[in-house]
Amino acid sequence: SKLKEKNTELQAQTEALRLPNAAMTAAANAILIANRDGTIVWVNPAFTTLTGYTLAEAVGKNSRDLVKSGQEERAVYQNLWETILSGRTWQGQLVNRRKDGSFYPEEQTITPVRDAHGEITHFIAIKQDLSERKHAEEALRASERKFQSVFEQAAVGVIIAKGSRGHFVNVNRRFCEMVGYSAEELLQLSSHDITHPDDIAADTDQVEQIGFGIIREFPLEKRYRRKDGSFVWAKTFVAPLDPTEAKPTLRIGVIADITERKQAEVALRASEERYRLLFEHAPDVIFGFAPTGAFTSLNHAFETITGWPPAQWLGRPFQELIHPDDQTRARERFQLVLRGEERAPTIELRVRTAAGGFRDVEFTKFSSQLSGGRIEVQGIGRDITGRKRAEESIARERHLLRTLVDVLPETFYVKD
Repeated sequence: SKLKEKNTELQAQTEALRLPNAAMTAAANAILIANRDGTIVWVNPAFTTLTGYTLAEAVGKNSRDLVKSGQEERAVYQNLWETILSGRTWQGQLVNRRKDGSFYPEEQTITPVRDAHGEITHFIAIKQDLSERKHAEEALRASERKFQSVFEQAAVGVIIAKGSRGHFVNVNRRFCEMVGYSAEELLQLSSHDITHPDDIAADTDQVEQIGFGIIREFPLEKRYRRKDGSFVWAKTFVAPLDPTEAKPTLRIGVIADITERKQAEVALRASEERYRLLFEHAPDVIFGFAPTGAFTSLNHAFETITGWPPAQWLGRPFQELIHPDDQTRARERFQLVLRGEERAPTIELRVRTAAGGFRDVEFTKFSSQLSGGRIEVQGIGRDITGRKRAEESIARERHLLRTLVDVLPETFYVKD
């Protein structure tokens, strides 16, 4: 009977040990157990996935000989060892090295293990790979840099506002020029403070509908009061800054000065495309491409000009779009941009369309950004086909007039 009880107790102890071991083996995070001097005695399969070292390769080795990258300061490791040898848990981030020599960021928690006498005998390290999170953070920073670049360089006014009155949170240079206030002055005001009284009601109604999630965006023509008391007509487009919010707290507004258009409706219709909205509503193509020339970003104006959906060209080289006779100039300018030697502000190129024709486009490069350690060139492409056709028409008319002047008898005209 006593033997049976002892076997039962032994089985219970074995089961109690088996479950934690199974849990550590199946854990998604890498787990390493080392003795007091750092010699590895066990690693789980997730450690192998993370570092490339198998259990057989790791056991008996000191962790510093396997994964230490040499990229951390000596003081970091000194602090780590002082902490765990004192019996406290250490938490922090390190850059370590895989078996193949590549580096990876990890978040690590090291916990001391004591024996029955309270002496530290082992350490358990739990490691979490931060590579994806770091990549996501860098992508977010790159996106924010790109947004800020477009925000500041835009040829139209751009604002970020909150609340029903539209209190300004951020304004760009062009909007300040439009209304005559400095950015510091505008950040103390709201959109209502500088809106014509007759336009406030329509503005408020639309903003409230966005705030309650009834509508996601709206265009509006309104008058802003300049600092000198005069008014400027503006075409605005307002949408949630974060389109995922059910009830947006911040709104982005893109504002184009349409004063001249209001004064002359003919000019309004002729120049309407130039007053489209930034990003997806901009009249011009906003693009980005890598040093290889492959497009990394395109807005919807690209489809308006070329007939191709932007997604169809992401990852493809821009050279494929260019007229064969223009490709040499395009490549030369591209290399100048990459070397930072570009001098001319614009270049005119013929761009192939989905219909098989060509459009005249004026390209302006306005910045080069680092994205994930790589250079990304950003710029604006403006469709100038109409202008080029008009210039060609005028040139033909002048040629015709000159021809008539040359062939008509002198009595039919008076020379200058």
